[in-house]
Amino acid sequence: MAAGVIVPDKYRAVIGAKARLPDWVEHLFVGPSSSPIVFSAENAPYLLHLLWPLGLATRARFNEHSPMRTVRLPSFASTGGWTLGQASNGYVYFDRIDTMRLTPAQEAIALEVATNTYRPCCDNSTFYQDCNHGSALLGMIELAASQGASADLVFRIARVANSYWFTSQYAMTSMVFTHLRQQAWHTVSPRLVLGQDYSSLSGWQRNVADVLERKKVSGPLPQQASASCGMPGDNAARLAAPHIVRRE
Repeated sequence: MAAGVIVPDKYRAVIGAKARLPDWVEHLFVGPSSSPIVFSAENAPYLLHLLWPLGLATRARFNEHSPMRTVRLPSFASTGGWTLGQASNGYVYFDRIDTMRLTPAQEAIALEVATNTYRPCCDNSTFYQDCNHGSALLGMIELAASQGASADLVFRIARVANSYWFTSQYAMTSMVFTHLRQQAWHTVSPRLVLGQDYSSLSGWQRNVADVLERKKVSGPLPQQASASCGMPGDNAARLAAPHIVRRE
């Protein structure tokens, strides 16, 4: 907030437009908190839009090689779509703020997880944070790594986050393992679940949706995640800042 990446009044006006913000969100705008981050169906949308600017703005050495560093930087959904800061376009904050201290070892963990986790709205890894989900998950990964979490733990945390942001998709993924492979969901490796084969858009379609259809196993209809890769209700921003789909 001190750097202007997120302006509380703007957050309230957009994210809290339909209902009063939860007390825990308001407390974050007043001062630091040591409370653990807890995901639930109710707070997942708020966390998405709190972690988004964290991942976007956090300075990390590996961002020197980010695929975001092109002349198109202002045009990504994660940059042009971030309008809750002092600047009208979030690209000015990309990799600019020392929000947390990451040792070289912690950066290595964050990069390992970021380059090996995907989201079912595109074919890009978390390292290529071209939408709100990518930026938010990268912020969550960096935060966990900065607090000493191992790579395995960060992968588990990332699966929790993605599962709440893409609820239907991961519910269907769990059906592939539990109903077709007879494997308990909690025993499936988060690294496997979050990899290209099951969490990228094309991988999820091929190995989850198509498999369930062939086996005639019905599941929940997938959410239109790609349509919500920007600010709520901001159709104009999404048109101006398209979600770039690229296989790395």
